[in-house]
Amino acid sequence: MNYCPECGRDIKEDWKKCPYCGFNLEELKRKRNEFHKTEQPYSDYDPNTPVEYIHRPTSSIQRTDTNTFGLISIIFAVIGLCICGIPFGILAFILGIIGVSKDRNAGASVVGIVLGLIDCFCVGIFLLGFSPYLF
Repeated sequence: MNYCPECGRDIKEDWKKCPYCGFNLEELKRKRNEFHKTEQPYSDYDPNTPVEYIHRPTSSIQRTDTNTFGLISIIFAVIGLCICGIPFGILAFILGIIGVSKDRNAGASVVGIVLGLIDCFCVGIFLLGFSPYLF
């Protein structure tokens, strides 16, 4: 079993491109073949080692396969818009930012960020409009 060096998902050895991220696997194979043809200084690289053990991408950001943060962000933003709550808008904004970096698809997170900002803006306008009556 091989892994895509770009997204880390399982791929078949005969694939030319990764179906998940579109990474050109043929180019990678060509570069590896050129590397083996040239004389290299001593290293601990063993050409008999399966490809899956040679390169498996590691990332400090572990992405989830779900849109959990984005969906929670949207929920908080909608609640904030319904009850005019700035704390919910702020939570929606923060969770949306986290979701952009952690969720696999950032679309829901961006919607949560936008709705959170709209929530904070609307509540701010509402409070400014009624400020003479509040103080």
